[in-house]
Amino acid sequence: AQRIVVLQQNTLAIENTIDLSCACSGISINEDRYLIGTRGFIEEFSSKFAPLKSRPVDITDDIAVDKNGCVVFGDSGTSTITKEDKDHNVLFTYMANQLAAPIGLAIDSYGYTYVNYREDDCIHILSQGGHLLRTFGFTGPQCIKFQENSQRFFVVSSEGIVKIFKTTW
Repeated sequence: AQRIVVLQQNTLAIENTIDLSCACSGISINEDRYLIGTRGFIEEFSSKFAPLKSRPVDITDDIAVDKNGCVVFGDSGTSTITKEDKDHNVLFTYMANQLAAPIGLAIDSYGYTYVNYREDDCIHILSQGGHLLRTFGFTGPQCIKFQENSQRFFVVSSEGIVKIFKTTW
Protein backbone atom coordinates (compact mmCIF):
# COMPACT_ATOMS: atom_id res chain seq x y z
CA ALA A 1 0.00 0.00 0.00
CA GLN A 2 1.10 3.57 -0.69
CA ARG A 3 1.11 5.90 2.27
CA ILE A 4 1.06 9.63 3.02
CA VAL A 5 2.39 10.81 6.34
CA VAL A 6 0.96 14.13 7.57
CA LEU A 7 3.36 16.06 9.80
CA GLN A 8 2.57 18.81 12.28
CA GLN A 9 3.87 22.06 10.77
CA ASN A 10 5.94 23.35 13.71
CA THR A 11 7.20 20.19 15.40
CA LEU A 12 7.20 17.77 12.44
CA ALA A 13 5.50 15.22 14.70
CA ILE A 14 3.40 12.66 12.82
CA GLU A 15 -0.19 13.88 12.85
CA ASN A 16 -1.75 11.22 10.65
CA THR A 17 -0.91 8.38 8.27
CA ILE A 18 -3.16 7.74 5.29
CA ASP A 19 -3.08 4.61 3.12
CA LEU A 20 -3.78 5.27 -0.56
CA SER A 21 -4.50 3.00 -3.49
CA CYS A 22 -2.31 5.07 -5.86
CA ALA A 23 1.45 5.66 -5.97
CA CYS A 24 1.97 9.24 -4.80
CA SER A 25 4.71 11.01 -6.75
CA GLY A 26 3.78 14.51 -5.63
CA ILE A 27 1.12 16.23 -3.57
CA SER A 28 -0.35 19.71 -3.38
CA ILE A 29 -3.41 21.30 -1.83
CA ASN A 30 -6.02 23.31 -3.72
CA GLU A 31 -8.59 24.93 -1.42
CA ASP A 32 -10.04 21.99 0.52
CA ARG A 33 -8.81 19.26 -1.83
CA TYR A 34 -5.55 17.37 -2.16
CA LEU A 35 -4.15 16.76 -5.63
CA ILE A 36 -1.80 13.82 -5.97
CA GLY A 37 0.34 13.31 -9.04
CA THR A 38 1.04 9.78 -10.17
CA ARG A 39 2.75 8.51 -13.31
CA GLY A 40 -0.50 8.52 -15.29
CA PHE A 41 -3.12 10.47 -13.32
CA ILE A 42 -3.95 13.44 -11.17
CA GLU A 43 -5.94 12.01 -8.28
CA GLU A 44 -8.21 14.35 -6.31
CA PHE A 45 -9.04 13.73 -2.65
CA SER A 46 -11.13 15.52 -0.03
CA SER A 47 -9.53 17.13 3.02
CA LYS A 48 -10.04 13.77 4.79
CA PHE A 49 -8.44 11.90 1.85
CA ALA A 50 -11.66 10.42 0.50
CA PRO A 51 -11.24 9.85 -3.28
CA LEU A 52 -13.12 12.44 -5.39
CA LYS A 53 -12.00 12.01 -9.00
CA SER A 54 -9.18 10.86 -11.21
CA ARG A 55 -7.93 12.44 -14.44
CA PRO A 56 -5.45 10.81 -16.84
CA VAL A 57 -2.29 12.83 -17.66
CA ASP A 58 1.39 12.12 -18.17
CA ILE A 59 3.09 13.35 -15.03
CA THR A 60 6.46 13.23 -13.37
CA ASP A 61 7.49 13.32 -9.75
CA ASP A 62 5.67 16.39 -8.49
CA ILE A 63 2.63 18.64 -8.81
CA ALA A 64 2.02 22.22 -7.69
CA VAL A 65 -0.97 24.55 -7.45
CA ASP A 66 -0.78 28.35 -7.55
CA LYS A 67 -2.92 30.78 -5.55
CA ASN A 68 -5.44 30.97 -8.45
CA GLY A 69 -5.99 27.20 -8.45
CA CYS A 70 -3.93 26.59 -11.60
CA VAL A 71 -2.16 23.21 -11.63
CA VAL A 72 1.42 22.72 -12.83
CA PHE A 73 2.76 19.24 -13.60
CA GLY A 74 5.47 17.68 -15.73
CA ASP A 75 6.23 14.78 -18.04
CA SER A 76 9.73 13.44 -17.48
CA GLY A 77 9.63 11.52 -20.77
CA THR A 78 9.40 14.73 -22.81
CA SER A 79 10.87 17.15 -20.23
CA THR A 80 7.68 19.20 -20.56
CA ILE A 81 6.03 21.29 -17.85
CA THR A 82 2.32 22.05 -18.30
CA LYS A 83 0.20 24.63 -16.50
CA GLU A 84 -3.60 24.33 -16.60
CA ASP A 85 -6.37 26.57 -15.31
CA LYS A 86 -9.22 25.31 -13.10
CA ASP A 87 -11.09 24.05 -16.18
CA HIS A 88 -8.02 22.08 -17.38
CA ASN A 89 -7.32 24.50 -20.25
CA VAL A 90 -3.58 24.57 -21.00
CA LEU A 91 -2.10 27.97 -20.13
CA PHE A 92 1.45 27.07 -21.14
CA THR A 93 3.84 24.26 -21.82
CA TYR A 94 7.55 24.65 -21.26
CA MET A 95 10.14 22.25 -22.60
CA ALA A 96 13.71 22.18 -21.42
CA ASN A 97 16.49 20.08 -22.89
CA GLN A 98 15.19 16.59 -23.78
CA LEU A 99 17.45 14.94 -21.19
CA ALA A 100 16.55 17.32 -18.37
CA ALA A 101 13.83 15.17 -16.64
CA PRO A 102 11.92 17.54 -14.33
CA ILE A 103 11.63 16.09 -10.84
CA GLY A 104 10.38 18.80 -8.47
CA LEU A 105 8.00 21.75 -8.73
CA ALA A 106 7.12 24.71 -6.55
CA ILE A 107 5.30 28.00 -7.09
CA ASP A 108 6.20 31.19 -5.23
CA SER A 109 3.84 33.94 -4.07
CA TYR A 110 4.38 35.84 -7.36
CA GLY A 111 3.17 32.84 -9.38
CA TYR A 112 6.63 31.94 -10.70
CA THR A 113 7.22 28.21 -11.20
CA TYR A 114 10.47 26.62 -9.99
CA VAL A 115 11.45 23.36 -11.67
CA ASN A 116 14.21 21.01 -10.51
CA TYR A 117 16.12 19.35 -13.34
CA ARG A 118 18.18 16.67 -11.65
CA GLU A 119 20.18 15.47 -14.66
CA ASP A 120 21.12 19.03 -15.65
CA ASP A 121 22.01 20.05 -12.08
CA CYS A 122 19.91 23.20 -12.24
CA ILE A 123 16.64 24.85 -11.31
CA HIS A 124 14.62 26.76 -13.92
CA ILE A 125 12.45 29.68 -12.85
CA LEU A 126 9.47 30.31 -15.15
CA SER A 127 7.23 33.36 -15.36
CA GLN A 128 3.47 33.10 -14.85
CA GLY A 129 3.20 32.71 -18.64
CA GLY A 130 5.79 29.93 -18.81
CA HIS A 131 8.80 31.91 -20.06
CA LEU A 132 12.24 31.12 -18.68
CA LEU A 133 13.30 33.93 -16.31
CA ARG A 134 16.56 32.39 -15.14
CA THR A 135 18.33 29.23 -14.15
CA PHE A 136 20.73 28.53 -11.34
CA GLY A 137 22.99 25.61 -10.70
CA PHE A 138 22.34 23.11 -7.94
CA THR A 139 23.90 19.66 -7.81
CA GLY A 140 21.28 16.89 -7.92
CA PRO A 141 18.13 18.86 -6.99
CA GLN A 142 15.50 16.38 -5.83
CA CYS A 143 12.75 18.34 -4.08
CA ILE A 144 11.83 22.02 -3.86
CA LYS A 145 9.22 23.64 -1.60
CA PHE A 146 8.41 27.16 -0.41
CA GLN A 147 7.85 28.13 3.20
CA GLU A 148 4.21 29.18 3.58
CA ASN A 149 3.64 32.93 3.09
CA SER A 150 7.33 33.50 2.43
CA GLN A 151 9.82 33.85 -0.42
CA ARG A 152 12.12 31.35 1.34
CA PHE A 153 12.42 27.99 -0.35
CA PHE A 154 14.13 24.73 0.45
CA VAL A 155 15.93 22.51 -2.03
CA VAL A 156 16.91 18.94 -1.15
CA SER A 157 19.72 17.32 -3.11
CA SER A 158 19.93 13.66 -4.07
CA GLU A 159 22.55 13.33 -1.30
CA GLY A 160 19.98 14.47 1.30
CA ILE A 161 21.48 17.94 1.79
CA VAL A 162 18.93 20.74 2.36
CA LYS A 163 19.76 24.29 1.32
CA ILE A 164 17.60 27.31 2.06
CA PHE A 165 17.26 30.19 -0.42
CA LYS A 166 15.27 33.43 -0.50
CA THR A 167 14.08 35.16 -3.65
CA THR A 168 14.52 38.89 -4.03
CA TRP A 169 12.15 39.77 -6.86
